[in-house]
Amino acid sequence: MRPLLLSRNKRYMIYFSIMAVVISLFVLIYLLLKPVETWPIPAQELGFNKDLRILRGKYLVENVAHCAHCHSPTDSTKFGFPVLEGRKYSGGFLMGHNQGLPAELYAANLTPYGLSKYQDDDLYRALTQGVAKDGHVMFPLMPYGAYSKMDPQDVWSMIAYLRTLPSIRNDVPTSTVDFPVGLINKLSQPSPQPTSFASLSQEADLGAYYANIAGCLECHSPENSRHEADLSQAGAGGRAFVLPGGGVVRSSNITREPRTGIGSWSADRFVSRFKQYADSAYRPETIPAGGANTYMAWHFFAGMEEADLRRIYAYLRTLPPQSNQVVRYSPASN
Repeated sequence: MRPLLLSRNKRYMIYFSIMAVVISLFVLIYLLLKPVETWPIPAQELGFNKDLRILRGKYLVENVAHCAHCHSPTDSTKFGFPVLEGRKYSGGFLMGHNQGLPAELYAANLTPYGLSKYQDDDLYRALTQGVAKDGHVMFPLMPYGAYSKMDPQDVWSMIAYLRTLPSIRNDVPTSTVDFPVGLINKLSQPSPQPTSFASLSQEADLGAYYANIAGCLECHSPENSRHEADLSQAGAGGRAFVLPGGGVVRSSNITREPRTGIGSWSADRFVSRFKQYADSAYRPETIPAGGANTYMAWHFFAGMEEADLRRIYAYLRTLPPQSNQVVRYSPASN
């Protein structure tokens, strides 16, 4: 009887294993076919002056959110990756496996040519919920989580400005995301929690608002295993970015820690660090082969209002100091 008992147990194990696989497949199919979650789109306030809305949108798109920094072809031989002349917002910039990402991501064409199929509501949903026109959830390198916290009227202003851009014909390749990361993105969409800009009165709170749009902590915090900013070490720096030549540049510590951060910096020094790139005589220097470059959007942030840069400084002073000595650059290994 003993061999029969063992045979029966083995059959049960095979049966339960098959059932587990079948159930797992059903769950996977359900999750893959499950509709993407979306939220209602806030209405535009009709009292806004159209010209002022576009002007506000231009400031946010061009400077604070520095959209062209990702959504344009750039010159990797120059400091700060300046945008190629005549190609601004035409898309195609690639970030992918070479940078350690579980995806091959091509930045979208934001000119009317690239957005011709998007209605305003579609754009709002893409910017704040990460849901593209075709219904897929975008990889969060597109900072829709940050934009979901913006004042809805500021988002509408950004859309109004994007509609004024000159159209550039450029068909961008389709982005791909490795499995199961795409499924994880679909299941972990952040629900929008918009801020009322009018309710912000403290300088540090206004600074936090602009720092969120600019992605300060997204880049200047260490990266966790999900390729997200580890906000338990907010502002500590050290996030690694692979340069086209294979070298690695890391973000600096922007907390008030005096030795390894910017704790010894005054507000004037902080502002001047940005404004030096706004000088009409400034031209991005050529980076020698194998030299250190930066993805920091200096050329865009330089156009921010001085008052807003001071507000960001005030906000950064509220972050807990983090002692983290960052090795800013490591050349490519042979």
